[in-house]
Amino acid sequence: RYQSLGTLGERLSVNFVSENAQLVLDSKTERDLARVANFFRDHPDKRLVLAEFAPGRPTGSSDGAMQQLEQKLAEHSLSLYDRVTVDHGPDSFDAMAGQIEIWAL
Repeated sequence: RYQSLGTLGERLSVNFVSENAQLVLDSKTERDLARVANFFRDHPDKRLVLAEFAPGRPTGSSDGAMQQLEQKLAEHSLSLYDRVTVDHGPDSFDAMAGQIEIWAL
């Protein structure tokens, strides 16, 4: 599913970070949330997709960081179209653990 995002969607230059299954809430996160909200307000025809890198976590298992990010996005009047969890990849994949990307379809 992640590969199809690259074909069908546009990746925003915003990454959110989670630590211990919790969204890192700092000033950068708040600025990035505002940037995402502005993008989707300027592009109402686009749909928001979250892509989370979670190596080693079973597919379909819940992550508090994704839920927190969804809640923060809802506070900016944004609704989620889809979420994708990437649980395997190349050897360097572990370095991406805890990263959540924003995609527009």
